[in-house]
Amino acid sequence: MGVSLNTDDGRVLITGLIDDSPGWHQGLSIGDVIVALDGIRFDGYPGYREEYDRHQPGDTIRVTVVRNGVERTIPIIQTSWPLSTSIVRVEDPTSDQQRVYECWLRIDPD
Repeated sequence: MGVSLNTDDGRVLITGLIDDSPGWHQGLSIGDVIVALDGIRFDGYPGYREEYDRHQPGDTIRVTVVRNGVERTIPIIQTSWPLSTSIVRVEDPTSDQQRVYECWLRIDPD
């Protein structure tokens, strides 16, 4: 989608958009809170990531966000992005940070 996310407080908050990305073109905004993908609601980043990972390039994802207290659904076509991602281990992570770390590395906490 071409977005940067912050999940420190359990919400999936859009904190940045990549110019010319699908999310940018379809009208996602910094400050939007993603609450559902394809009508499936989730709590926090691990749930978001689980739903997001079900999609492949070319799929249309119906992204439900809350903006200024109003919920709206925005269709976004998933594309491949030549992006790099770095995961940095944080000293004394919060529980949300630990869950995100485990989700990215696909570590089963049990």
